[in-house]
Amino acid sequence: MAKVFGDLFNLSRGGKALATAYAAIGATSAGMTLFVMSGNNAADVLARSPLGTEAGIVLTGAVSGLIALYLTRRWMGMPGKLGVARAMVGGCAMALVAAVIAGTLIAPLSGTVFAPIMLVAAFGLKPWLAAAWFGVVLMAHGLLARRTKGLREVTRKTDSTAIGQLSALSQANLYHKRNHLH
Repeated sequence: MAKVFGDLFNLSRGGKALATAYAAIGATSAGMTLFVMSGNNAADVLARSPLGTEAGIVLTGAVSGLIALYLTRRWMGMPGKLGVARAMVGGCAMALVAAVIAGTLIAPLSGTVFAPIMLVAAFGLKPWLAAAWFGVVLMAHGLLARRTKGLREVTRKTDSTAIGQLSALSQANLYHKRNHLH
């Protein structure tokens, strides 16, 4: 399946990591949206919803998760312990942004306010749900960190190749050595 997907879109390794991260966040957000909505008396909400079906709820959840990851993408992919801490904070922000977007699309007035509250309540009542969300967020962070590392390596190789093509005088004038006092 991965070979067919890779050949179909001809993605690089970093592109595959990015697509996998978005797919995982979108699928998890769709499942959580359906889970939170099914735990409540959702018949009234579904009757007033523009989409009106469970499939519409799942689609709304997936789209809101993708948009939320796009909006919080700067929190993800940094290396080290600070990068993991930023990913956890970004995961909180991503969950709340996805809840606001999904709530607005499902129930335009009340959903904008109550969807984040319902999500926080669901995380508090069912800690395994929060653990599953943050597990997927950390997986996406790892994939995006791998992609970022690959991009940095390519950029570093390109920079050193470009600098090597300059004359010695240009290199001395444009790229000063940091330890020039030694």
